[in-house]
Amino acid sequence: MKPYVPAGVLPASVLPLNADQSVDEGALGELLTWLVGHDGVTAVVVNAVAGEGNLLTPSEAARVVDVAVEAVGDRVAVIAGVAGERPADARSLAADLLGRGATAGLAQAPNLFSRGIAAQPDVAVRYFTEVAEAGLPLIIFQHQAVTGRWYPPSLLASLLAIDGVVGVKETSWDVARYERTVRTVQASGGGAAVLCANDDLLLPCLSIAPIDGVLLGLCSLIPDLVSDLFASTQRGDLDAARALAARMAPLVETIYAEPSLRYYARLKAACRLRGLPVAETLRAPQIEVTQQERLALRTGLDQAGVLA
Repeated sequence: MKPYVPAGVLPASVLPLNADQSVDEGALGELLTWLVGHDGVTAVVVNAVAGEGNLLTPSEAARVVDVAVEAVGDRVAVIAGVAGERPADARSLAADLLGRGATAGLAQAPNLFSRGIAAQPDVAVRYFTEVAEAGLPLIIFQHQAVTGRWYPPSLLASLLAIDGVVGVKETSWDVARYERTVRTVQASGGGAAVLCANDDLLLPCLSIAPIDGVLLGLCSLIPDLVSDLFASTQRGDLDAARALAARMAPLVETIYAEPSLRYYARLKAACRLRGLPVAETLRAPQIEVTQQERLALRTGLDQAGVLA
């Protein structure tokens, strides 16, 4: 059997919550079912950043994966966040996800790496080698350089050589660094995928070179538009891509405006305004959107042509 290689449009799902901040399993299943009904969607991603995965208990995160597998069946892949300060913990989580039916894991860097992992490449290789031993295919999360958890080309090439690493989620939010990552992955020769995750830099990033896919929180809201934009750039139709990007721009700029940590709240509010089964409830200590933000989101959705 060939190893799983991610490609296409991979929505990083937001997490519907009840008023008491518990997981709304019914709404989550409904949302994931809606997402996989769009052309180009090949997987759903849960327990990632957009899904508030870092604010869930282990049992809640496990249940989210169960709901995802139940909702999408064998129609698309299920990718789940994998994190842990100790490699043994992350490996144990990866093994559990594999047993629950997850197709792959989105492997985030531990906080230790924020001290500047580029200066200690052997630490990163050791960490992800141990996590990969669980047998779950891993997508490496390429973080922003300012976090210290960014892998320069030489280190990234070493990580791609680990058996079981099948792709890179590129989230540098920097076009030049993004291009370096794309060139590194495509030159590695190992068949790993490049997944663009720079939500508000989609057009400039996707215009650089054809890649394998996009993995975005934005896809929770507008999988249809993102899928069309991705397909346009893949076939080299930049006129169509520019038109789509312009249509999306006011909405995207509102969601990802500073302070960027507010994007969780804005994305959920926008989903609600679109008519999706997502309440605006957030996990504490996050705060819901203001009325001014809600009005801006409504305007952006209207201009994008997707307001409920």
